[in-house]
Amino acid sequence: GNFAEYVHIQQGGALVEVGETVHKGQPICSSGNVGFSPTPHLHLQVAQSRDNKAPAKPFLLKLSDGSCEEPIAGKYYS
Repeated sequence: GNFAEYVHIQQGGALVEVGETVHKGQPICSSGNVGFSPTPHLHLQVAQSRDNKAPAKPFLLKLSDGSCEEPIAGKYYS
């Protein structure tokens, strides 16, 4: 029931199809230097629906060390 939007995906870098169910840990795309950006990176937003007026929903990122963190704008994660 949620809608996730990923921006700055490398051309041809999608690894899943629209509407496909994805699973935790599954790679879904390769980020790229697309649009007006100085370096390859990814923007991620989660909303309640596809409606562009739907409010964003908070979420946590699981980091490589196993900890979880609410993402902070402008911070780099790996």
